Amino acid sequence: MTDDVIKRNYELLCSALSAKQIENEWVSEFSNLIGRNYKENVQNTSTSLYYNDYRELCREEPQINNIIPLEKLNEILDEMIRIVNSPGFYTCQKGAIGGGFSSGKSSFINSFMQTDDVRLAIGIRPVTAIPSYVMTGEKSSIKGVSPQQGLFDLPEGLYHGIDHSLVESMPFIKKVISYINVTTPLDEELFKHISLIDTPGYNPANIGTKADDLEIAKKALQNADFLIWLVGLDSNGTISDQDLDFIEKLDFGSSKPLYIVANKAELKTQTQLEDILESIQDALDLNGLSSEGISAYSSKLKEEITYKNCSIFDFIKKQNTLNSTLNEKWRKKIESAFSHYISNIVTECENAEAYYAKIHRTLMDAFKNNFIEGDGNSKLEKTLNDLKNFFKMTRSQDERIEAVKDLKDRFITCVNGFCKSQQIEITKKKRFCMGCGALLKDYKNVCDKCNLHESGEYKLCPKCNSRLPSDSKFCFECGEKLV
Repeated sequence: MTDDVIKRNYELLCSALSAKQIENEWVSEFSNLIGRNYKENVQNTSTSLYYNDYRELCREEPQINNIIPLEKLNEILDEMIRIVNSPGFYTCQKGAIGGGFSSGKSSFINSFMQTDDVRLAIGIRPVTAIPSYVMTGEKSSIKGVSPQQGLFDLPEGLYHGIDHSLVESMPFIKKVISYINVTTPLDEELFKHISLIDTPGYNPANIGTKADDLEIAKKALQNADFLIWLVGLDSNGTISDQDLDFIEKLDFGSSKPLYIVANKAELKTQTQLEDILESIQDALDLNGLSSEGISAYSSKLKEEITYKNCSIFDFIKKQNTLNSTLNEKWRKKIESAFSHYISNIVTECENAEAYYAKIHRTLMDAFKNNFIEGDGNSKLEKTLNDLKNFFKMTRSQDERIEAVKDLKDRFITCVNGFCKSQQIEITKKKRFCMGCGALLKDYKNVCDKCNLHESGEYKLCPKCNSRLPSDSKFCFECGEKLV
């Protein structure tokens, strides 16, 4: 290893280890609510809930740690941190570019870049050692992302040095660089709301990182919204059985879109390409895989020579839609977590009231039958009174539920504030009329036909545990019909 290479690798490690997270007030607030310093290593998410705003609630509700899964809240926080450090990434549709070793995945992505300022590394040896996420932007840039979600600049020469030979000599490099963000001008008609994921080949030959590459490729592909699978026509006349077996293990072609690209199409004649596309279609049908289309594409010429069913360009345009479900997804996670605990409060209070009443009746029966004097001196009377006090609620069911709901609302406020700060669309929560169950328009509280009298008595929705007027027929929050 030359002095220049040693110096380059040293600079790379220093940059990765010193990377700082970007500040965001809503991320700080959310992390304070769950008692976690968001600047700590994101992999260490086992922090106790007994901090800050949760502290008092946890003392009053000791079972909350068992009922509300902390990992759900940590998952949201981790995603918020990634978005701050990778603006636009999570609102994009993520398209994984998959395929075997030397199928031309990096060259395929390079063919859509409109400038030569940035290029993904290509070569005859496996060069994609760490996944790269490619998004459109006015200016070209390459940034590494550390496990702590800190960003650091990667000069192109340094970026191209992150190949399998580096990983073989420095295996720990994957522990200091999680992934790489590449921003460069792309055709917005195709890629305005798409992030392309350049993954390692799932079947690299004769290198020591084969198992790692398989897991990295699998994880990146599974987290994608759609998959473009490449077949290199310099080494394959059709899609291989190994490719088909790997695709079958992923959730594409059924619930997620799958598209096949026969790459390096300039190496074949038009007639050969037509036969190859037909052969690929037959192989997919035989294995029960459904694709949106098959393209004979030349990354070298940057053009599609022929296609079957659907053009690669039309397929990409179809995927080029804003992902506006993020706010709703987070809110549902929070609602679900706290809803389980509210159910637990209701059950606990009902059981406590029932036991309290039984013990009180037993105490009264004992007094009537002269088993106790009522002066509190007998062992039986003391025991029964101790049991009564054990089941006596210090706070009412409504007070406990209000406290939990208040904290839940603060989490949701954080999520909404964060989405607004990152220009992520906030979906309005549906509301339903409590009198007739109709979906309310314009986010009104009640519909024009049913004006419920707000009595002082309340009941809980059995589905979402919302507190509702006792004369409600439908839940305002979830639309559940009430008995």
